[in-house]
Amino acid sequence: MQPTSVYTRDRCGTGIHGLDEILRGGIPYGSTVLAAGTCGSGKTTLGMEFLVRGALAGEACAHFTATEPSVKLLENIRQYAFFDMNMVDSGLINVFDMDVLYSWLGLEKASFDLDDVHALIKSIVDIVNTIGVTRLVIDSVTTLCYKIKSEQLIRDFLFTLGKKLATLGCTTILISEITSATENAHWSSFGVEEAIADGIIVMGDSERMGHLLRFLQVVKMRGTSHSRAKHAIELTPLGVMGCVERQCITVGGIGMFELDQRIAEQLTQVSLGSSVQVRMSSANSFAVTASTMVPLMQMFEMGGVYISASRGAVEIIQAFEAIGIDVSNIQFLDLVSSGVLGGTDVPYPNVTFVDSPIMLESIMLRTLYTLRTVNTQRNFVFLDSVNALAIYNDDRMLAEYLHSFINTFRQREVLSVILNVPDQTPPLVLANLDTYCTDLIDRGQVVLL
Repeated sequence: MQPTSVYTRDRCGTGIHGLDEILRGGIPYGSTVLAAGTCGSGKTTLGMEFLVRGALAGEACAHFTATEPSVKLLENIRQYAFFDMNMVDSGLINVFDMDVLYSWLGLEKASFDLDDVHALIKSIVDIVNTIGVTRLVIDSVTTLCYKIKSEQLIRDFLFTLGKKLATLGCTTILISEITSATENAHWSSFGVEEAIADGIIVMGDSERMGHLLRFLQVVKMRGTSHSRAKHAIELTPLGVMGCVERQCITVGGIGMFELDQRIAEQLTQVSLGSSVQVRMSSANSFAVTASTMVPLMQMFEMGGVYISASRGAVEIIQAFEAIGIDVSNIQFLDLVSSGVLGGTDVPYPNVTFVDSPIMLESIMLRTLYTLRTVNTQRNFVFLDSVNALAIYNDDRMLAEYLHSFINTFRQREVLSVILNVPDQTPPLVLANLDTYCTDLIDRGQVVLL
């Protein structure tokens, strides 16, 4: 028997970090997608980056702004490194003020009737057709629809506009403002947009330890399978960066794995001054390390000292950078590159060296000194790892050192995170860790693929 071929729609790659992976390749061409979010959730940034990535690929793009004047929009978006004003000047990104369009059409009135709605649709479609636009953002459809008083007219407006734009091969993002992104909320302002749209991307905030963490969730996308999980995002100078609570990441060609959401959840229960033993296996050591570091850095906005005894600091930094972890607030204390691996000429200013992993007292003093150079208000010390130190040190001496290590940082209200592979750790050392650590995250028997 011949295998049945599976039809897949052509995709419009968003170019936004993590979003195309969530959508299994991008938005199906010609779709109308509702990007619904609360205030400050990153809707406008996502829309503009969607256009910029298209412009960089040579596509003609258009942005209709109804929420703020185009001059203000462009001034705000220029802070992002991904945006180049030359794209606007050269006509790759065309920005239109809805107020100007209303004036041109003679629609300077408080509410629109059926004829007004049809005139507005024709005007937008004519502009898209004339310029050859393949990517369109309307920000926001909420503001635009305030002038349309009938729910049925709003439905007709969105349905007709989406249908005509799809016929022209234009992929459209309609930005919608909502007051809540909870599971019981509408994904739109008027309750009708979500039924008409081909796709729905919800953006909002979740609270973790007093901090607001932005998230993105694809609730619906016709024509493609997709993740429906909540994915943490950051607005960086490079654009929207996905740091997914359950996120597929490729690291240096070694394959795909998922950040373990359970580790982030357990970390929300610990306090400053806690000492957390994180058990892992040889097979999942980097996945567990990354799953621990991401929430510390991005959810809890912490910085600190990373003590590397298992590998050289450069290798660890490059692995972190490959998955989008900003290491600028981490000072690395490398215990192996000087005496064991034989190299301290590195291009990173945030790396210092201890001559040998057997110099436990020196490690402690150097860590205390390095902490003083960290600029974050809440700090951690990350020990990677006990089983690596056990290769070089006497069992009893290492057990005593860990007791002192834990108590020293507990007194200073510095979170200590201690990585450990249990089956490679001497029983005496393991017993001390179990006794003196306040919290345990056990992933020692779990293989993260």
